[in-house]
Amino acid sequence: MTIMMRRGTEQTKKYSETYLQYVEGGSLTSIFGVRSLGINPADGREIFIKRDGSLTYDWSAADQVVIGNEEPKAQGTFGLNLRWKNFTLFPASCMSLEDNVITLLW
Repeated sequence: MTIMMRRGTEQTKKYSETYLQYVEGGSLTSIFGVRSLGINPADGREIFIKRDGSLTYDWSAADQVVIGNEEPKAQGTFGLNLRWKNFTLFPASCMSLEDNVITLLW
């Protein structure tokens, strides 16, 4: 079972509409797309890979498969509570690891 929900504002709707796809047993943060072999140099048309593995020149939403995941590989937080007399300092940070890039937020 697949559930699709529209997401976007009026401004973005005039250019494109995005959908959330929920597949039973799948991740809620999956990224769906139609696989492609690139452009055929002989005729300049894009070659798509269908779900069954056959090749086509026609893009179809029915051929979408999971091509990625938005979920970071690792994430965490760190905090430290310092108190001296009537002064308290609480520095904290959040971090996530996505595609070998560490993001730190202070």
